[in-house]
Amino acid sequence: MSEFDVAIAQCAAGLALKMAVLHYMTLRTRFQTGNFTSGRQGLLKEDTEIVAPVLFTLKLFFCAYGPVLSTVERWTGCIRNANENEPYFMILALAFARSGLTIPSWAPTATYLYLAGRIAHAFVYTIIQDRLPQPTRGSGWTIAFAIMIAMALAVLAQQA
Repeated sequence: MSEFDVAIAQCAAGLALKMAVLHYMTLRTRFQTGNFTSGRQGLLKEDTEIVAPVLFTLKLFFCAYGPVLSTVERWTGCIRNANENEPYFMILALAFARSGLTIPSWAPTATYLYLAGRIAHAFVYTIIQDRLPQPTRGSGWTIAFAIMIAMALAVLAQQA
């Protein structure tokens, strides 16, 4: 297994854990605030009629007590952003690794930087929010975006 393969696997694991945390925190915040909106056209009956003992158990499981760290909208917005960006990077990296093309020496480090950028973006977007001015949130996104573009160009440069 190459250094790039290991970087891709560790990046995938890191992104999966980040997504799990985002979903967990979304549910925690929903139970803390009672906000079960989801962006669907309407609120479903089963989202609001949770039997009291079940609701109590779910609140315990999700540690839905204490300070509310962010809004449901921030958590779900961050999840949407991840869904719009991260799968494309992972597909690109996996295809590059399996293509037989020459992998640049910077690719493993860039893959770790992509992960760091996505984690930084999520942290600032959800927890720091508006306490720090832009480009704080945009910096993490931009780092990851630039790495994805550089890797795509590295693939295309070898295809010509």
